[in-house]
Amino acid sequence: GVGVFYLLYNAKLKNIQITQYQTIFEENDLEIDFVKSAYDWYQLNKIDYWKSDLFTKDEKVVNNEKVQATYKDLIERNEGNSKLYFQEQLLNDQLGNKTNKEVLTELSKIYESNTQGDYKAVIANRMMQLLIDDGKQIEALAIADQAKAQYKKSKFINGLLNTESTVRQSTLGLFFENQTLPNMPIHLVADAKNVDRFSLEIFEVLNPIDFRNYINDQYNYPFSKLKKTLVRKEDFKVDNKGDYKNYKTSFEIKGLPSGLYVV
Repeated sequence: GVGVFYLLYNAKLKNIQITQYQTIFEENDLEIDFVKSAYDWYQLNKIDYWKSDLFTKDEKVVNNEKVQATYKDLIERNEGNSKLYFQEQLLNDQLGNKTNKEVLTELSKIYESNTQGDYKAVIANRMMQLLIDDGKQIEALAIADQAKAQYKKSKFINGLLNTESTVRQSTLGLFFENQTLPNMPIHLVADAKNVDRFSLEIFEVLNPIDFRNYINDQYNYPFSKLKKTLVRKEDFKVDNKGDYKNYKTSFEIKGLPSGLYVV
């Protein structure tokens, strides 16, 4: 009957290795890297179909159960990076209203499992991002160090390296009053991360037209071409807590005589 034919059909698909047909797939089709057989590919296409907008809300509830069952089947019959990838996809479908902490726990189970594969660099990157979202940058960097030691030659490591770089890099944003009274202190706010100190060079612009052009069109009137005279340089020290987080600090700039100034 139909059931027997379906079983035979699936059995045949499982014996067809996808590598011999890989050239027919798009180069940027990441998913195909984790598909070992025609059966796996067929199952993923069914998942895409079940998750499409062709179904009613009630049908989607039933389809979601099929999707999760199919992912579990793919996890069971695969190993290495393929198994890790399908575990991550199953988790994605189970996210719902899970908190960062709950998702992190599930990702940790995948990362710390006995399954071997450098796709764990991707899992580690996701763990880092969740920790960063929760303000736990130091814990995130500890994961980065561990993953780099194990998977430094992996083609999947770049995302993690970019996340790590974002955490470690120094950033400084300055916000100050655009207009103030002559010779009165000027309020300055520094939004800094991984910064110990910074300096401001204050210049006076004597030509109001040059000043207006620079303010309105810095592309055609860049700072380097602006005619200006150095008034003074001020140094500021920032309390760098070493936790890779942004902190805002208020400072005062000494008052300036009436005039037009840029920093």
